[in-house]
Amino acid sequence: KAREIIDGVRAHAELQHLKVMVGGRAFLDTAELWRSTGADLFAAHVGGVREAVRGLGPRLKSRGAGA
Repeated sequence: KAREIIDGVRAHAELQHLKVMVGGRAFLDTAELWRSTGADLFAAHVGGVREAVRGLGPRLKSRGAGA
């Protein structure tokens, strides 16, 4: 189901700049399962969200995000 939702988001040209993060219990038992969804990021728990987003900083700035 996650793959369908992410593919749906990416099908809209105006949304293609968005980064998609998945996480939580559903993705903990199988390493790298999150990649099969087409997501850009994964966080095992809320604390991991901040770390994952920090890594996007340079990429977001270079693409003019927030402008």
